[in-house]
Amino acid sequence: MEWIDIETKKDVDALLERVEQFHDWYVAGFSYDPLARAEGGDLNLGRFKIDVDSLTVTFRWDCKSRGGEWPEVQLEFNGLLVFRFANFKDPDPIWHGRIEVTNRGWAFFDDDGVPFTDEERAHPENVNSGFLVVCDRIRWRPLAVVTADGPDWWDE
Repeated sequence: MEWIDIETKKDVDALLERVEQFHDWYVAGFSYDPLARAEGGDLNLGRFKIDVDSLTVTFRWDCKSRGGEWPEVQLEFNGLLVFRFANFKDPDPIWHGRIEVTNRGWAFFDDDGVPFTDEERAHPENVNSGFLVVCDRIRWRPLAVVTADGPDWWDE
């Protein structure tokens, strides 16, 4: 599946609608790459300053589809400033995922139904959340069962 860029509030709303605000989604895995990506035949990473500090997180929904597959999506966070993940309970799904623009870039966090305050939006790196990412750019892609747009995958 191709990556879908998150650039506007409309993009955020479309993603959150597709995954029901990440309610009952789990972090299924993540990988971090601090290096830039070289394109084409050039193998010298030192010359590239794009896509630096890339975090890719795979999310899995808590129920299999009627077809027996786990619904999964990935989010890629580029220009990573903050990444916090704590599993407080066993199991510990996301209650309500939120994506907001802050003074430090994009923030993705599990808000338990409480959005950022003005102070938190000004300094998102200080927020205490079980899942928090602050970065320059976000993109996402469906992996299994979920589609970028209709039909509603949870009814199938």
